[in-house]
Amino acid sequence: MSEEKSLNRETCEKMFSSMIAQNWEGFAECLTDDVFYRIGSGEEIKGKENVVKTLQGLYSQVEMQAPDVRQVIDI
Repeated sequence: MSEEKSLNRETCEKMFSSMIAQNWEGFAECLTDDVFYRIGSGEEIKGKENVVKTLQGLYSQVEMQAPDVRQVIDI
């Protein structure tokens, strides 16, 4: 029996696969304009453009580790 993926899980998988491929256009498609993103316990990054620029800079310096998305909880 195959598991049906929720739209949110599909979006998360696209977001992370785009990050790994450094496909920032595809990554940005997964975000809303008013997104906020936090890396670990760091400061909140607000806005799609700021999030993309921050992650582009980060992943140009470090290797992205592939996440294992097992559960997406809608809140």
